[in-house]
Amino acid sequence: MAPGGLRRAVAYGDGWIPIGGRTAVDGRGLSDLRAEACGEAGRDPASLEISIYYAPPDVGIIADLAEHGIERVAFGVPSDGRDAVLQVLDGYAEVMASL
Repeated sequence: MAPGGLRRAVAYGDGWIPIGGRTAVDGRGLSDLRAEACGEAGRDPASLEISIYYAPPDVGIIADLAEHGIERVAFGVPSDGRDAVLQVLDGYAEVMASL
């Protein structure tokens, strides 16, 4: 059975935003969960976007997500000083440039 948040997203919304930092992020697993939940509701899985909140900044993981139809990732940004935040953002830019 799909998680409650996903079932509600299928019933009432047009997207699902699981939090990536809570569990391992697996593109196939997320895609399969979407297909299962949408199938139970008689809905086309392609009509429900998946965006990952707090995605790990890992090229392999992000490529896997994209391969399985996950449309968007959002990275966390620390609430540190300017220099620390810019360093983190530069790292994210490197990850995205290599995709």
